[in-house]
Amino acid sequence: MPEAQFSSSANLGLSAHLCQLPVLPNHPNSCEKFSNRESMSLSVETYDLILGTARQFVPIVSDATVVPASGGFSGAGVWQIESQGRKYALRRWPSFAPEPARLRGLHRLLRHVWNWGLDVVAVPCETPESQSLLRVDGHWWQLEPWRPGLADFHFNPNPVRLCAAMQCLAHWQHAVQTFVPLAVEKPWFESYRGQPPGLHERLVRFNACLNNLTIAIPRGLRESSSPQVAMHAEVLHEILQLVVKTLPNVRLRLTAVANQQCDLRPCLRDIWHDHLLFTGDEVTGLIDPSACRTDHVAADLSRLIGSLVGNDRALWQTALDEFHKRFPLELHEWKLVEAYDQSGVVLAGLVWLEWLILEHRLFPDQHLVSERLAFILRRLRGLAFE
Repeated sequence: MPEAQFSSSANLGLSAHLCQLPVLPNHPNSCEKFSNRESMSLSVETYDLILGTARQFVPIVSDATVVPASGGFSGAGVWQIESQGRKYALRRWPSFAPEPARLRGLHRLLRHVWNWGLDVVAVPCETPESQSLLRVDGHWWQLEPWRPGLADFHFNPNPVRLCAAMQCLAHWQHAVQTFVPLAVEKPWFESYRGQPPGLHERLVRFNACLNNLTIAIPRGLRESSSPQVAMHAEVLHEILQLVVKTLPNVRLRLTAVANQQCDLRPCLRDIWHDHLLFTGDEVTGLIDPSACRTDHVAADLSRLIGSLVGNDRALWQTALDEFHKRFPLELHEWKLVEAYDQSGVVLAGLVWLEWLILEHRLFPDQHLVSERLAFILRRLRGLAFE
């Protein structure tokens, strides 16, 4: 493929935000060691509820190990269950979960991808009545096999792993081309030729944020009494400056390409470092596809590559070359990768400014918040000097 000209700015956490899904909680496979002692930290009621729900999908013994794997907003949660040598992830969707038709369609899509040969995805289990989604205690629940591996690319980055990630993404794209959605699933999982919806959503978002950027956020940053904001004030101030500086040019670039006609198909839209699990140099898990929806593959390419290699242009080129060998795109489609990439990092900065300063969201892990903000700041700096 031609040499790429990309800013290498990741659209950190944006797909999930646009779907109103939580971004911060640790991925389920962050847990490494489990014991019945940890299970006992759950209340008896919660333990019984979890086992009772899981048993509607698969046989679970009464002394199974249950460990909270991650939490989320508004009642979201994931637990690891180990029973008779098998491990499962039980997910409780939050109150603002996508509608059931979308979740069931996603489950059918995952089974299709699995049958097509991409066995790193976790296909949700089904009840004897062929239901992959259950309503229990006011929430929707699903159970799936626990995927092996760790999201540790940053601890062991190398070109072999990077190419393995690109091969996995190309495999997904090949597989979803043959998926036939039911009529009720077409709003989210239909393949067709059209304008990339993700870019149009970002244009709308950018056009609506000017008042916040020029008035509400600067005032909130000056006047906030929040210890959380005070802790990150210096970084937030620079993020604000860079978002204001880069937004006009990025918006113009979006406008220039957003009306292109291109092939659209179900994309993960939130495939990033923490959702790709490795065992050695092999990808063994592709987790949390909950933001999946029809879009252009450029959304996934920009999201994944940026989260793995940051601003390293040489590694960006390595990744794109590997994907091109497996799933060639037309020249105008490669330009969409840059558009998704640049708009993503600007929107990431905007989202975190709004979360911390305007919405007063509180996050329990401030170290994780610091890392996330520093990552966005590095990307914005790179974009500002393009």
